[in-house]
Amino acid sequence: PFDTAAARRLRAALGMGPEHVAYGMRSSYGLPYVTPDLVNAWERGTVAPTSPELTALAGVLWCSPGELIGAPRTLREHRLARGTAPEDVARAIGMDLTAYLHMEETGEWRGTERQSTALADLL
Repeated sequence: PFDTAAARRLRAALGMGPEHVAYGMRSSYGLPYVTPDLVNAWERGTVAPTSPELTALAGVLWCSPGELIGAPRTLREHRLARGTAPEDVARAIGMDLTAYLHMEETGEWRGTERQSTALADLL
């Protein structure tokens, strides 16, 4: 889950306002729709950033995506906390990317024992 307090704290520590964060995400990460209002919504917890938005936000705030996530609960959250691309996870555990992404989306792990062990070692 997105840690709203951590996002606010990291932004404030850099002396940035929501407008600075939004500008950085638009100009450096090609997310033209990010506005100060959206940044405020993330920090209030009314909207959660998507995976690409979380990665861009971490870049603007000079932190890892894991620092913007509370205790990970899902497979996707664990992967994001480690800053690992889904392609890298799928390759490391010997699974087709589409199958791995489906498991992330549904929250149902259907890997073999060997793949489970490799996933645990990776994440």
